[in-house]
Amino acid sequence: MEQKKILPVLLAAIVALALLLWQWDVGHAGKSPLAENPAATLPATESTATHSTGATQAPGETAQTTIPRLLHPSFTPKTFNETTGPVCVKNGKPIIRMYSTPWCPHCNWVKGTFDRVAKEYASEDKILAYHWDLEEYDDLLTPAYEGTIPESEIDLYEKYNPEGYVPAFIFGCKYMRTGNGYESTGDLAAEEAEFRDIIDELVNSG
Repeated sequence: MEQKKILPVLLAAIVALALLLWQWDVGHAGKSPLAENPAATLPATESTATHSTGATQAPGETAQTTIPRLLHPSFTPKTFNETTGPVCVKNGKPIIRMYSTPWCPHCNWVKGTFDRVAKEYASEDKILAYHWDLEEYDDLLTPAYEGTIPESEIDLYEKYNPEGYVPAFIFGCKYMRTGNGYESTGDLAAEEAEFRDIIDELVNSG
């Protein structure tokens, strides 16, 4: 008789534990191939300089510059962290980056929203944007297949995200985040709104 009473309690405890683990996982970033395997390499091409991780500098890649910009002191991002360095720009435009992998469910949840917003601002010549697929070595914002990731882009990923989580976002080298801010509530509109707020802040402070 006692055994029959204990069984439902035990099942309820197992279900509760599984629910807690699921809630913790939602919105939590996954590990990229570079983080899971420090010896993982990206394919090299001829006449390129090899990075210590195996990533390569793309031939003819224009180096970015960093410049001090007067950001509005009242601006506070909601789910991004603010860095202490200057804003990184190229040709006078702030650079927006996302790093992801195709097997990361959190990356797949947010990538369509990021890509759409990034392409919109880039088409208006306000920003430069990259979405680096660390598994396929490709910029997903371009129609061409790159087959390599520039050394400078891997350097930034490792600088601001040494644990190697994906998705990772680096906006102007001034705001960064790993994981998603609103996936637990399924709110892609909130993700888009924060992307736009930060990009507008970087663009308008120039």
